[in-house]
Amino acid sequence: MNIELELRKEHSKANSSRIGNYILENPNELNHLVNLLLSKREVISQRSGMVISYIYDQSPTLFTIRLKERIISYFIQEEEYEVAVKRNIARILQSMEIPEKYHSNLFNKTLALMVSPKEAIAVRAFCMQILYNLTSIYPELKTELILSLENILLLNKDAGIQSRGKRILKSLKKS
Repeated sequence: MNIELELRKEHSKANSSRIGNYILENPNELNHLVNLLLSKREVISQRSGMVISYIYDQSPTLFTIRLKERIISYFIQEEEYEVAVKRNIARILQSMEIPEKYHSNLFNKTLALMVSPKEAIAVRAFCMQILYNLTSIYPELKTELILSLENILLLNKDAGIQSRGKRILKSLKKS
C-alpha cells in the first residue's frame, strides 16, 4: 500500500481505519506514517494524525521508545503546526507513558496550550489530562494545576473545557 497516496484519497474515518489496519498488519510501516505526520504537509500531516490515533488505540505497544520520543519532541519543540496534528498528538500523549527526560518540557508546553484561549477545545482538554498525569509523578505541581484549572473554568464556558476541567479538578482535590 502506498500510504501517502491512500491518505490523499479521502478524509474519512473509514479510510483512516483501513490504513491503520494495514499498518497494524505491517508494523514496519509505522515509522513511515510517523514521518508523514511530522512532515508539515498540511493534508498529509492531518490525515496521518487520525491514523496514528487509531493505531495507538488498537496497539500502543507498536510505538517503540524511539517513535514515542520523536512524537513527544515534535510536540514540545514545534511552534506552528496544524491543529489536527496537535490534537491527535495530544490525544495519544494523554495515555502514553512519557519518558522522564521530557516531563519538564512537556509540563510547560501543555500548561501553555491549556491556558491559551486561542487553542482548540480538544487540545486544551487533552492537555489537562497530560498535566494531571504528570502531577501523579510530581505532586508538588498539583497546586499550580489546580489554580490554572480554576481560572480556566471561570473564564471558559465551553462544555468540553468544563467537563474535563471539573473532573480533573475533583480528582486533584481528592488526592
